[in-house]
Amino acid sequence: MKQDTVKTSACICWITGFVFLLAAGLLIGAIFIRPLLLGGIIIVLSSAIGYLWAPDSFEISDDLKLTVNYHWGSKQFGPVVKCYRLPGSICCGIRLCGNGGLFAFTGLFWDRKYGKFRMYSTSASHKDCVMVETADKKIIISPENPDAWVSDCALLKIPGQ
Repeated sequence: MKQDTVKTSACICWITGFVFLLAAGLLIGAIFIRPLLLGGIIIVLSSAIGYLWAPDSFEISDDLKLTVNYHWGSKQFGPVVKCYRLPGSICCGIRLCGNGGLFAFTGLFWDRKYGKFRMYSTSASHKDCVMVETADKKIIISPENPDAWVSDCALLKIPGQ
């Protein structure tokens, strides 16, 4: 079972646009103030890394392993034991390590309700997200059709469904 990511939400588009405007401003400003060039280069390189590690699609194999496909590469997680729609928003979540909105929300996060979890989402809305649990990790993803993803998980007879 494989699905692309949901369309990028407006919040992420605004954050990405702001970062690009900041980079452009620093690079243009470097014409007059040389040290600004370093800041512009750092933002451009960070943006490239953010794009390459933004999720592109999600897949659950026959052996129930979740694969998150990036624009460049992929990451696989152990057998899925539970899969369900996110019941509510992530309130007061803290990003422990990762990207908080440049092309996507990716990385390690913490929230009072869900605890520590990994997130690979191109949407800021909890309505587009699905929680996928393995034996030792919680992963929030944003497949193109969350309802179909959850029902397909049920068809795969994932334990705990």
